[in-house]
Amino acid sequence: MAPSTPARFRFAVSDVFSGLAVNIVFSMLAALITVVGYQYFLAPKTPQLATVDIMKIMESADAPALRAIRDGDLEAAKKAAADRAQIAVKLETVLDGLSKKQNMVFIQKQALIGSGVPDFTEEVMKIMGAVQ
Repeated sequence: MAPSTPARFRFAVSDVFSGLAVNIVFSMLAALITVVGYQYFLAPKTPQLATVDIMKIMESADAPALRAIRDGDLEAAKKAAADRAQIAVKLETVLDGLSKKQNMVFIQKQALIGSGVPDFTEEVMKIMGAVQ
């Protein structure tokens, strides 16, 4: 006859293995909760892509200068041309602020082929109108 393990020892060994299994399951659960929590609440969000038609914005800014030249008012044309540089600086400030606020990366609309990317041109023009 083969020597048998006392029943008391077998019970103790099974308790150790079941306790180990419980520890492993709870450790894996805690790790999963930690990773999911980090991903949704702490990890930096990836910026989204959006377009802005800078040419359209600058053309609307050039409209007063072109109107003044067409009407022959050179002083108004000079003033409008000088304002164009200030408008470009304001545009850069507005785009930077909107980019941070919306977590977006803006590219020139003409540089993108295809659809499905939001266009922020009208929103930028509204903000520029409020800034000017």
